Amino acid sequence: MPGIEIKRLRQEGNLDEALKMAKEEFEAMPTDEWAKRNLAWVYDNYCKKYAEEGNYQAFYDAVCVLIDLGVNQSEAMLINSMGWRFRSMLSSVDKIENADERTRVLDGLFELVHQFNFAKPSDTYSVLLKAFLKYKDIWSSFKEFCEWWGFDNFRQEDYMCETLPTGRKESFSLVERAYMAYAKSLLKGNPMDTEAISAFVPKLESLAEQHPEMDYPGYFAGKLMLALKEKGDDIVATIRPFVRKKKNEFWAWQLLAEAVEESNKDLYLACLLRAVQCKTKADYLVNIRLRLVREFLSRQAFYHAVQQLRKYGKTKLANNANWQPSGEARYYFDQLWQQRDSYQLEPLPIDYLALTNHVLFGDMPEIKCVVSFVNSDKQIVTVVYGKEKEGFFKYDKSLQPTIGMMLSIRVQEVSQDGFMKVLSARECLEGFNSDCEYYKEVEGIVIYNERKDIYSFKADNIVCFIPPQYVEKYMLEKGKTVKSMILYSYNKKQNKWMWKLMNIVS
Repeated sequence: MPGIEIKRLRQEGNLDEALKMAKEEFEAMPTDEWAKRNLAWVYDNYCKKYAEEGNYQAFYDAVCVLIDLGVNQSEAMLINSMGWRFRSMLSSVDKIENADERTRVLDGLFELVHQFNFAKPSDTYSVLLKAFLKYKDIWSSFKEFCEWWGFDNFRQEDYMCETLPTGRKESFSLVERAYMAYAKSLLKGNPMDTEAISAFVPKLESLAEQHPEMDYPGYFAGKLMLALKEKGDDIVATIRPFVRKKKNEFWAWQLLAEAVEESNKDLYLACLLRAVQCKTKADYLVNIRLRLVREFLSRQAFYHAVQQLRKYGKTKLANNANWQPSGEARYYFDQLWQQRDSYQLEPLPIDYLALTNHVLFGDMPEIKCVVSFVNSDKQIVTVVYGKEKEGFFKYDKSLQPTIGMMLSIRVQEVSQDGFMKVLSARECLEGFNSDCEYYKEVEGIVIYNERKDIYSFKADNIVCFIPPQYVEKYMLEKGKTVKSMILYSYNKKQNKWMWKLMNIVS
């Protein structure tokens, strides 16, 4: 049987002899399926050889023969094998230095590959995506390739980050990389394909919702919605989970600012201010600072406009000692700089942290609590947030807690030792309900223990120690009636929950 001999010749690398024998067999029996397969596998071996050599034209011609034979639609094993041949050929494309030639080769390979009936989903199909994805930034037809490949053909493994042979884990899964790359190609379109964008945004939103471990689907959904000029509130709802994760990245706040620039000027300013508070290179913030100058001027907040302009100029000069402002920047310098020392320090026109935190965590409930202890050196505050519920968290410079202060906080989780992962914290100005179980105002009398020389506050069956500074401040005497704020908190020394006097009201 010639098939066995043809296979032996292929395995030994005698492809020319194998091809000659396979052609003779096929020409003698052109309708015989085995004769066609024997010839096709020889050409598959040639494709492997040409791909390894980087011989694109010979590879192209060999694949065309396979397509003419019709095996690209019916021979599953050979189709699978050819997927890996394409991958091998694609790995050598970046060696082509001429950009036009590189594009021609990629276009030619795409012309061939989309004629094969690959199994979907499959290892081979995912490998093809990964191979073409390498050229996403330099290949003008990448968008069309993605639309042919489709976004419903991923394997479960494609949703997980791959571990490389070095042991390092990829930062992004194949799915996330593909979604991001296609979104970028849509944003680069000139003109933009609004129909494709409208169809893709729900896919991004769905991916972000189903896979919260992926950071960027929500971000690119927001970028595409901006391109479509959709409503600011809709964009905010979409990108909120992303900004929440990336709240320390200036460009996340920049995106949110762009989303609300027309619909909510206060939030727009708040996002810009939040952006310039992020730790990043000063160079990255110059455009945002110029926006802040513009916005502060519109509110006649001249002091803050000058401060941002000063930082803008300092950054520009650090990069180029001969820099001179031009355009919009020059106008601001001409308008403000001569009078920069005449503008007086003034408070910011908005509470930017409260505004931005509300956007970040507005879909999460706030809980009220009372500060029972403050460690200002470590910036740790202990709070009571319910009946026999106490925890502690690290606060930032935006909060200046004092004992007895009421706070509104959003808590993500509380560990067994009481450490609270707090998403936002602000002073609570709304007050507590009169029927609060753990913090309330009560009226009682001052009692005095002469033997121990201590004063206490007694109301019904509640007795609280009065700190000496309160005795002196309010000139307390035995038998005096007073109103006090008391808190049911944990006393570590006595190892029990008990009422603690927080303040004398009157």
